[in-house]
Amino acid sequence: MRVGMTRLRDKGGASRDAAYEITNGFVDASGSPTQRPGTKWMFNWADPRLGKGAQANQTKGLMFFKGVFYRFTSGNGAGSGIVSGGGATYVILVLRHPTSTTATLSKIHYAKPMLGFPYVVAQFSDGLVAHYWLQNPPSWKANTFYAPNSLVQPTTPNGFYYQAVPWTPLPAAWTPLLQHNLGDVVQPTAPNGYRYYAQQLASGFGAQTTTTASATVPAIGSTFTLSVASTTGFNALAGNVVGIVDNVLLPTWVVQGTITAIAGTITVRVTAIVVNGGIATLSSGAVLSQQIDRSGANEPTWAATVAGTTTMDVSSAAAPPVAAAAPTQPGAVPPGTGTGGRYSNPGGTRIQPN
Repeated sequence: MRVGMTRLRDKGGASRDAAYEITNGFVDASGSPTQRPGTKWMFNWADPRLGKGAQANQTKGLMFFKGVFYRFTSGNGAGSGIVSGGGATYVILVLRHPTSTTATLSKIHYAKPMLGFPYVVAQFSDGLVAHYWLQNPPSWKANTFYAPNSLVQPTTPNGFYYQAVPWTPLPAAWTPLLQHNLGDVVQPTAPNGYRYYAQQLASGFGAQTTTTASATVPAIGSTFTLSVASTTGFNALAGNVVGIVDNVLLPTWVVQGTITAIAGTITVRVTAIVVNGGIATLSSGAVLSQQIDRSGANEPTWAATVAGTTTMDVSSAAAPPVAAAAPTQPGAVPPGTGTGGRYSNPGGTRIQPN
């Protein structure tokens, strides 16, 4: 065909180059009659006759992307509220209004793929026009490490994405030749999303002993008494930090405090607890030390191949150690653990709304 559809008639009858009528079709650039693109309605988005009247008028627009039909809702309005659902061939996506919890979706102006994800321009009942780039991050998983700035969404989507951010305040970066106590918290000089705490001894410095009986650890600010193998070298001077690490009961955990009394036993006022588990007691054989080690001249290999260990170079530390800063209380421990030895990872990152 050359001229498409025309009702004009020349003498001699109908033209071979034209059609009298074309229904649901067009003539393409090559002159071939072609079926008009369209969609076949296969899904009940909100049909009152089929029992979904509460969802009527809550979904707008239509986009076909990677073999799936997409339709959109605000998650606001009467009836069922958030309209969600879908499967392998269709999905309803929630477009959250930036400020309102009552404005409903009134129109989709634009919905096309852009840079691998749907780009949608939506208008709400209050007149606001908002733009969305729907990256569709993976669903959150328990006991999973998330690097800073990683995106996740709830296992039941609610229209929000969540971004992993580092714990605040951030621990100090690892420093060569820095004097450490058990429980001191650091992060690598090139942050990797983990924090690490001192938990193992090597050659060490200062006093060191082990507990000879189990003890219940109280809350921060309270005191408790430890039966120990020796009190030699320990003192109760103000500001002198002591650390206790329990490698007997796993998962490992660490307590920091200041010594308040020494008389065959050692009494400690707890200043910090780094716990990777719900254990409430220190077992017999836990290591207690005072100014136990320094970080060495070379930074450890934080991504150790053997879980629970990492290398610290103390043999090449020629300069005297630097006094350690006062310990700080770490935040709550989220699911997941990482590598480390003398430095062991008690958590990773947390997730909060972006």
